[in-house]
Amino acid sequence: MQISFSQIAGRPAVNVTPGLFAHEIGSRTLIRKYLDAALHTLAPLAFASAQRLTLYEIGLTAAAIRQLLPLYERHAPEHVPLLISWLYQLTPHLPEPLRPRAAPSPPESEYPTAAVERARKETHPEKRDLLYLRIVYALYTQGDYEAAREVAAELTDPRAKAQVMSLLETAIRRRRIAQGVEPSDVRSRKLDLVQESLLTVEWAKALLQKKRVDEAKLLLQGHIARVLADDPAHPLRWVALTGLLDTLRRIDVQEAFPLLAGLARALDSPSRSPDPAAPRVEDGPTHILYPIGIGKHRLPFLLALGEEFDVEKVITEFARHDFEATLAWIHHLRTEEVRASLLIAACQAILH
Repeated sequence: MQISFSQIAGRPAVNVTPGLFAHEIGSRTLIRKYLDAALHTLAPLAFASAQRLTLYEIGLTAAAIRQLLPLYERHAPEHVPLLISWLYQLTPHLPEPLRPRAAPSPPESEYPTAAVERARKETHPEKRDLLYLRIVYALYTQGDYEAAREVAAELTDPRAKAQVMSLLETAIRRRRIAQGVEPSDVRSRKLDLVQESLLTVEWAKALLQKKRVDEAKLLLQGHIARVLADDPAHPLRWVALTGLLDTLRRIDVQEAFPLLAGLARALDSPSRSPDPAAPRVEDGPTHILYPIGIGKHRLPFLLALGEEFDVEKVITEFARHDFEATLAWIHHLRTEEVRASLLIAACQAILH
């Protein structure tokens, strides 16, 4: 078997060619690495809504999952319920000729009560938590955040529980803001820096739609000051700042421009050696991956941000306002790779 990874419409994709995979490789460790890589690559596609994917992307993803399932059943059975959940979500959106004759069995999220009862009967604490986490993951991917939070409350692993609860709290608050519910406060000790910034941006945008410009500006100013005062080595500090500065730019570009100095420091700050379980940018700059796990088993929870957090697009907008000043700011960046990508982004402002 050959597994190749590529980009389709700017998003990662996996292509699987059948063969004597296990016999060709021989090493169980290497097989696991291939399967872990495949899971990691499929996750952003499985998380994307069907409206964001082309029929080709949906068909390719479903075909990859179907071909990989026998390998996961043999070499990584703990991931099989997750893959079935993804396949179940994709199947209704497949073109008729590509739909399987027998529909895949519904995932655990389709009958959460029974799945939770099975988990409760598991006597091994780690295995029980893993079952709960799979149910939470399936519910989270389908947007059933309230039900997911009820199941997450059963987790006993303190780190996994805290990570899941913060993600669900963010998703629930974000949905309420979109529904017009005013939050009492977007800050919370339960949320991380990026999650708080996301909610701040969402609430500021909602205030702008209601013509409450001064309130939105004050909200953004307060949170920008808070992020700038945070740990300089925080690996995602630049992500949090990007969304805030872009939203402030839409209100007062003259005030936002000098604050790019803080973004430069965040982009240049060498982050500490990242923990494999720490959140990280994934599938472009507008998604954060949270590899939440129990023991050695991790599930790829994705938090979708918005275009305000795409640093290249944001710098393009600043360059449209003042190209020379933006160029000077970019040239002061110390990290060569970042400087090059943002220079290209700024130049797009005068090419279009």
